[in-house]
Amino acid sequence: VGESAQGMRMSDGASKRAEQQVRRLNRETGPGHESEIRKMFNNKADARSYETRLIERFRRRFGDDELPGNKTNR
Repeated sequence: VGESAQGMRMSDGASKRAEQQVRRLNRETGPGHESEIRKMFNNKADARSYETRLIERFRRRFGDDELPGNKTNR
């Protein structure tokens, strides 16, 4: 999930941060990762709330150190 002050690409609405994360995953764990727009939000507060819930759900399920791409920014 990508939500940040970097904004979106005008051509397709993809999050710039999400695209950066995909590139990092491909470098760290090998090719095969890609992004897709799954949901659009009207404001940053809604996007942040949604993203936080997803991150917490994945951490509970897989553990704090099992989220590739997030290890370097904690």
